[in-house]
Amino acid sequence: MCNILRYNLRIILRRLIMITFTKDELVSSSKASKNFGQILNRLKSGKAEKIVISKNNELEAVIITIEEFEQIKEAFELIEHLEISRIIEERKNKKAVIGLNDLISESNFNRKDLEKNKDL
Repeated sequence: MCNILRYNLRIILRRLIMITFTKDELVSSSKASKNFGQILNRLKSGKAEKIVISKNNELEAVIITIEEFEQIKEAFELIEHLEISRIIEERKNKKAVIGLNDLISESNFNRKDLEKNKDL
């Protein structure tokens, strides 16, 4: 994988892992519903990275900019692609041969059923 992608992935993952909130980022759900426009303006202007919504003293949701969301989504897609690549490489290196009897025993068929329907 390209070094730039690795670097960007590290930055994004670091930001995901750092789940700490400042007092200014915590907003009650009632205050958020009354001041939603102001919250969006704070995010868009860069005055806040995220807004955490609480309800009954429990953290319920996080509002982030669309750019931040797209970066997170891209990071997860990249992680998924890396995992798929790893699985493909792992499977390429394995020369697994499964015998017919083993295959039949792992399936819901028996040898008689297969022989009866061999023209299918």
